[in-house]
Amino acid sequence: MIKQTIFLICATVMLPLSLEARKTRLKLPVEKRQTTETEMVKGSQAISTDCAACGDGYTLNNVNFSGYDKKASADKESFFVTNRSDRLLSGFSLYIVYLTPDSVQLHRRWVKINCSIPPGETGKVDIKSWDTQKSFYYHLSDPPRRRNATPYIVRFEPVTIYLRFK
Repeated sequence: MIKQTIFLICATVMLPLSLEARKTRLKLPVEKRQTTETEMVKGSQAISTDCAACGDGYTLNNVNFSGYDKKASADKESFFVTNRSDRLLSGFSLYIVYLTPDSVQLHRRWVKINCSIPPGETGKVDIKSWDTQKSFYYHLSDPPRRRNATPYIVRFEPVTIYLRFK
């Protein structure tokens, strides 16, 4: 009787612990991050203003965004970035605002891009599309032939540019 009681007590204590151990099995995600020379790292100066006296003579206007495109069936959007400064553009962040042709906002998102665009040159940027249902198309692109889609326009609002020292 005493042996059975001790066994029941041990089983009562051990059973919840063993069940709990199975429930709390945890697998921590491993973040693999590769640092490349083009990332916004040491040696880059962040410019977040249009004040030339505030950013050592550099402003957000030293970078130009143009040539946006996205078809209704596309998974990606693309646009061009021109570096009009005398330093390497190592990255930028901006808001992309999506509007109807009569200027009603459809969506707004923040994007941060690492790049390596030399002074005076232009680079193409591809990003994942905001339009996951593929029901919108950029107003300067061809409309889809087989289904209805809504045209939209975009506005780029730069937040920060990263210029690397030589």
